[in-house]
Amino acid sequence: VVSTQSTWGNNSGFFRMIAGGFSAADVQEAQTLVDRVRSKIEEKAGATYSEFKVVQAKKQVVAGINWDAKIHVGGTDHIHVRVFVPLPHTQQEPEVTTVKTGETETSAL
Repeated sequence: VVSTQSTWGNNSGFFRMIAGGFSAADVQEAQTLVDRVRSKIEEKAGATYSEFKVVQAKKQVVAGINWDAKIHVGGTDHIHVRVFVPLPHTQQEPEVTTVKTGETETSAL
């Protein structure tokens, strides 16, 4: 754990950063990403979804970015997905690495 002085905002103190840890991510940005790879997500899940709305997201900077998203897929059903986005210089496409079905609104992401 690294503690460092904040240099933006109200500069009211310290924040903690965990190298390689997950942080909250913009839901709309995550929606754009999962829409891009939706067919791959549905293929891994073995299902086609009429609804597909990101309700929670987080990301982890590694040698690229891991995106985790909780997606509402209809009724009370949710899925959790992880999409790895490689660094731009690699010119590789995002990869759906994990799809967990049977999740709920209250399942921890």
